[in-house]
Amino acid sequence: MTSVYGANVADVHHISLIGREGDFRAVAVGTPGCRELSRRFARRRWSARTTTHTLRPRTSGICSATNADAARSCPLPLLLSALHEQLTGRASRVTVVVALGTHAAMDQARLTAWLGCPAGAIGERYPGVEVRNHEWWDPTTFVTVGHIAAERIGELSGGPLRRGVDVRVNRAVVEHDVTIIVGPVLPHEVAGFSGGNEYLFPGLSGPEVIDVSHWLGALITSRDIIGSAAPRRCAR
Repeated sequence: MTSVYGANVADVHHISLIGREGDFRAVAVGTPGCRELSRRFARRRWSARTTTHTLRPRTSGICSATNADAARSCPLPLLLSALHEQLTGRASRVTVVVALGTHAAMDQARLTAWLGCPAGAIGERYPGVEVRNHEWWDPTTFVTVGHIAAERIGELSGGPLRRGVDVRVNRAVVEHDVTIIVGPVLPHEVAGFSGGNEYLFPGLSGPEVIDVSHWLGALITSRDIIGSAAPRRCAR
């Protein structure tokens, strides 16, 4: 289990666009050989994980896809295809949840384009995978995993905000055995950097977590968050 915001959620793994493997870093997306290198990259990262955590036949996975935001784009079809190859036959259930935060939901046309599929062909491109939006507007899609006290938020923020918040996350995260985050890591004017655990909180969290983190970002100001020599994260 991984502790996030003081609450235990499913195992969280990251597939980075750039890893320690220099070959993947050296090849631009779209150039000859990039697809095979992405497969090798996903296979190596996944194998490193499964050497210490063998997948049982019943193991299910959840992929948190990139935010529905063109400013945070990445070669998502390339990465998901490589990951799908690794999960096929090893996971009993795979769900891809678009980490909307409180962005507008993606309709089927946008989802298929985002995932690199012809219209209506998600099932053909990713057989056995369910794709859904993070339905932040529907309270029944959440489970409460903890609470951050006002005193703790005041301590983490250095004083400008003291307000407690319940921590809710999309129930798909806790109903699957493994969480895999797929997406870019980029500068973010509110969180310092987007990516990693930010795809869970606030990407797959309740709107109250987003409200707190974004209000705190406004109090700190984006200049101090990403305009200094040492960008800081206002949400941890």
